[in-house]
Amino acid sequence: MRADPVGGLNTVAHPATILTTFGHGTAGQEQLTDLLHGADIASVVDIRTAPGSRRWPHVGRAELERWLPQAGVGY
Repeated sequence: MRADPVGGLNTVAHPATILTTFGHGTAGQEQLTDLLHGADIASVVDIRTAPGSRRWPHVGRAELERWLPQAGVGY
């Protein structure tokens, strides 16, 4: 497992699959985009039970569905 304390990424490699987890913390849309591109993430699968945030609306489900594909990341 590789941990990146700055970006909050944790990566587990399997011969056929790579799974990377991350938390948005206080990162803005641009920071998240840079983080995902820097880690060569092609798609995000949101497994949160409540995929929304009043404090950080850019990480709510509807917003992620809008801006992640525009940034070249599947959702």
